[in-house]
Amino acid sequence: MTDRIVNEIALKNNIGIIDYPFEKIKACSIENGNRYFIGINEKNFNNEAEKNTAKAHELGHCMTGALYCESSPLFTQEKCEYRANRWAIRKLIPKKTLIEYLKKGYQMWDIAEELEVTEEFLWMAYHHYFD
Repeated sequence: MTDRIVNEIALKNNIGIIDYPFEKIKACSIENGNRYFIGINEKNFNNEAEKNTAKAHELGHCMTGALYCESSPLFTQEKCEYRANRWAIRKLIPKKTLIEYLKKGYQMWDIAEELEVTEEFLWMAYHHYFD
């Protein structure tokens, strides 16, 4: 389901998702002209949850315009990463959905499995909403 959501948002917003054999990174997002692209090396992921989380994060960069280059100041990089994560969290794990799962007694790993995201990303969502 998560992969479908990410792909639909990318398609609707004319964001290309390309399988690219990066050597050192798993995924990245770029802007070329007036169009965004997400490059992802599908072979570098251990499971679908990792791939879904990375694609959603990169889509967050594109949807918020939070892009940077390696030479950008660390503050700028951190700000862009925060914006991308916040967008992905709000899109894939709405606060109401997380609360519903928790009220039903689901453990965090159960919820992550249900939502097809990593447990680390789910904890990030938890802290985003409740800290």
